[in-house]
Amino acid sequence: FSSSILMILYGYDVLAAPKLEEKLLALSSVQTLFRHETNRGRAYHGELWIERPNKFRLQTNTPWKQTLVSDGKRFWNFDSDLEQVTVDWLEQDMGKYPILLFTGPVEELRSSYNISNYSDKGFSEYYLTPKTQGQYFKSMRFIFRGLLPVRIVIIDVMDEYSEFSFNSTQVNSVWYANVSSTSVGTGPAKSLNFGGDIDPFYLTWKAVSYTHMTLP
Repeated sequence: FSSSILMILYGYDVLAAPKLEEKLLALSSVQTLFRHETNRGRAYHGELWIERPNKFRLQTNTPWKQTLVSDGKRFWNFDSDLEQVTVDWLEQDMGKYPILLFTGPVEELRSSYNISNYSDKGFSEYYLTPKTQGQYFKSMRFIFRGLLPVRIVIIDVMDEYSEFSFNSTQVNSVWYANVSSTSVGTGPAKSLNFGGDIDPFYLTWKAVSYTHMTLP
């Protein structure tokens, strides 16, 4: 479907934005298993943790291991096979990182996106298209069952299709992982040390090297 056809199908709803904002504000945290599929026939499996404000950990387990982590300010990209981590400041750009829709300020939704809504048999679907040109995505669809996120479908500016399906989802819970004290890297910045009872948004791997560092 083209964006215009989908907007006709869903219909523009002046209440769609407040409905989505209310749902997102009710989500303080999410933990879920995911399957990520693309139109190129690729499939990835892993686990996702999300917590406001702007904390997330996306851990891909198959076909290879990769971990993306944010503590709300910094962003880590860890490649398990290479034992290398990239560290940078987190870009507060919902258009570039759709995951921030669940963790960022909901006030930006109305100013950045046209939003329509369709509900049926306990499912609510929200269709978002950017209001301005030069964005990373043409459209995003967020499907919920009640408060639980079920699926995200994204079409980027190159018409590449990505779908994230979620299962075994828990919302508004608190998780902690007991890990021993660890040290991350000895590169151009001082070592980052985490220990004791830490939550899933902190890194838990040992002795990896920095390949990129832009933090002051």
